[in-house]
Amino acid sequence: MYMCPEILNGNTYSTKSDVWSMGVIFYQMLYGKTPHKATSLEELISKVNKKVIKFPQKLTTEGLQELLEKMLKYVPEERIAWKEIFSLELFQEKQKEPNDINRSMSLAQKGSKNQLDMSTKMNAIYFEDKKIIQQLELTTQNTTAENSKELSVVQSRSAN
Repeated sequence: MYMCPEILNGNTYSTKSDVWSMGVIFYQMLYGKTPHKATSLEELISKVNKKVIKFPQKLTTEGLQELLEKMLKYVPEERIAWKEIFSLELFQEKQKEPNDINRSMSLAQKGSKNQLDMSTKMNAIYFEDKKIIQQLELTTQNTTAENSKELSVVQSRSAN
């Protein structure tokens, strides 16, 4: 489902093949299905080779529709390159507003507290388990020692 036309057709491929695959993944994330629904490899090859990709609806995020169309170009030389993708405004980090920064810090602090709580719980479980294991080992050692004593008594009675 994610293979580019050049691989499906047994031709040489490049990093632009990965761009196609990522385009299919984006398409699936946005529309809930892959651009070419097929039940066999032959059917997939046939549909991909028709060079038709239908977009169920126009994407409203600026530049996303155009990016998807460029990622899913049939001819690799016409397909967008990774360098171009990462230079798009869509992938550029935007300056955060102070409220966004405060909200991010608050979430990070909550996450840290939750991680600390989880870490504390995990440590408690670990030490509880370790205590149980130590008790089992001690019980096993005591049982082994008692069995050894009983065996010695039985052996000495048998010898007499």
